[in-house]
Amino acid sequence: MEPSVKNVLWRIVFGAAVVLMALAAFSAPAAAQIPAGWEASNMRPVGYSDLDGRGGAFKMAIKQVGGRWYMYLGHLWHRGWTIVDVTDPANPKVAKFIPGPDNTWTIQMDLHDNLMVTALEHGGARWGLDPNKPQEEGVLFWDISDPLNPKQLSHCGAGPRAYAAFFHRPARSRPGSLVTHGGVGPPARVADA
Repeated sequence: MEPSVKNVLWRIVFGAAVVLMALAAFSAPAAAQIPAGWEASNMRPVGYSDLDGRGGAFKMAIKQVGGRWYMYLGHLWHRGWTIVDVTDPANPKVAKFIPGPDNTWTIQMDLHDNLMVTALEHGGARWGLDPNKPQEEGVLFWDISDPLNPKQLSHCGAGPRAYAAFFHRPARSRPGSLVTHGGVGPPARVADA
């Protein structure tokens, strides 16, 4: 018994639909799911990234280059900085991880034009660091004119209690003045950016 033309067409259409659904499901990775238990007020989630398993993003700054948006992040539990392409906010993609020195906090960072400033900080055991091993300190200056390939320009030592480095616009200084804060007393002007 031969199948009717209508039956053959139905099988072709059904088979094509199954193939298209399978291709759609497996051809592109799905955006990461927001973990259960998240909570916010007066906000709605747009997208999420687990940062390639390097959670604990602490300090963040964003930069637009050539129509693309890049978010730069310092980490609380991982030594280094991550660059995330957030051009499509619903599907952020880790573009690069820049390793930092072992046993040293790398949580503070900021951007100004094509300059990224990152801090190297001492920390204790409660933050995952070993106080009995060497820890680096100071401020790193990076050229980010190529947003995915920062080039370290210099390392400025700032003493054993260099807790933060950031662009700061205090009322008494010009906008864009670069200052560091060593954790004791007011911030000290380092240079004009």
